[in-house]
Amino acid sequence: MNPDGDKLETLTVKNNLEGASYLRDRIVATADKHSSSEIHIGLEATSVYSWHPAYVHARRSGAKSAQG
Repeated sequence: MNPDGDKLETLTVKNNLEGASYLRDRIVATADKHSSSEIHIGLEATSVYSWHPAYVHARRSGAKSAQG
């Protein structure tokens, strides 16, 4: 979504390392395409669905958490 709430892209990925890596790549490509200066990612609180994406984004992208 952009700051106005418009959907920029829709996709489905598997909940595994490959899916998380693909998701990261699509987020970065979409952000680059729209010249985004910030990316905010919200994850579901259950570790079953958010562990892979959180791990990949934190370890491989140098991402900073809003929590510190």
